[in-house]
Amino acid sequence: MKDKSERYKKFLERLHFKYRLVIMDHETLEEKFSIQLSRFNVFVIGATSSVVIVLLTTLIIAYTPLREYIPGYATVDVQRKIYELRTKSDSLEKVFQQNNLYIYNMKRILDGKEMVEIMPNDSVIKEEIAQSDSLTEIADGSATSSDSLFRKEVESQMKYFGTVKRTSDQAPPGAIQQKSDPLKNVFFTSPVRGFVSNVYNSAIQHNGIDIVAAPGQPIHAVLDGTVIFAGWTVKTGYTIAIQHRNNIISVYKHNASLAKSEGNIVRAGDPIAIIGNTGSQTTGIHLHFELWQNGVSVDPKKYISF
Repeated sequence: MKDKSERYKKFLERLHFKYRLVIMDHETLEEKFSIQLSRFNVFVIGATSSVVIVLLTTLIIAYTPLREYIPGYATVDVQRKIYELRTKSDSLEKVFQQNNLYIYNMKRILDGKEMVEIMPNDSVIKEEIAQSDSLTEIADGSATSSDSLFRKEVESQMKYFGTVKRTSDQAPPGAIQQKSDPLKNVFFTSPVRGFVSNVYNSAIQHNGIDIVAAPGQPIHAVLDGTVIFAGWTVKTGYTIAIQHRNNIISVYKHNASLAKSEGNIVRAGDPIAIIGNTGSQTTGIHLHFELWQNGVSVDPKKYISF
């Protein structure tokens, strides 16, 4: 213990031992400046200087434009733009989810299933894909001469980006207003003239009617609307679906060719396809026509004369 205390005293003595720092003229050896220092004084001065330098640097970075060059700092304008971009990103994500749900429900309608209100998880979608060929095998078909003929009648096109601009359909004069069935107030154009060979029967998932007509007959839109699907599926062949006002969707299946594309605006009575016999679920030349409202299929014969 005595040795330790003696060593400690010697350390303190050396720490406070005075040294003289002299600045002299090199040629005349004249003393210009001198100061007495100790190890302790040097340590205190060095520590104090370091703290002062750190504080000054922090103040300069925090309260001068130099902070813009430091990673992690940004001006008020940049922060506002970042906030706006985050807000827009959140809004776009919601729109993207809604569009995915809309497309998913359209595929369910084309496959004869009811719509859902919430997008299912990936495992459910994969299971549905494994059970349905119409969700996986979609491809563009080559245009025929009849298809080219009808495409000449296409009006100015407007590409469909998600939100459908719905047109208004007026009920015919003198129509009886029935609140129990809003479709009774809508005037539908017949998609094709012919005879019904197979009626609507939701119990066996036949969510539309089959109309037989002569080969080469044009298929017409039943209402004003926007084409939301136009393509090929394994089960239904060339298929076209149109979105109308009041959340009404009309679907036309087994066509020989299509005269409209996704995003086209159509009017009631416009030719949209040619009657055909395409797809694995067809047994002859006919039109399978479906009418949906609010995601539920309805019997077209209740509202349209064929």
